[in-house]
Amino acid sequence: PDLNPIEACWNIIKIRIRYKVWTDLEELKRALQEEWDKITMEEIRARISEMPQRCKDLVKYSRKPIKSKLW
Repeated sequence: PDLNPIEACWNIIKIRIRYKVWTDLEELKRALQEEWDKITMEEIRARISEMPQRCKDLVKYSRKPIKSKLW
């Protein structure tokens, strides 16, 4: 997961919907879709640009989970 860019996208969504409350599953699905649609190419590129450093950190820290500002 530390090197999978889709995880970075899910993290964006989790941060954005963290404190929202839904009344049913359909409302949750709509909220997720809306937030997914709001993710910009700049946000995606910023996370991809961290990939070389994430690879180095993964090796350096013996495969322990790694964190960064954007992930």
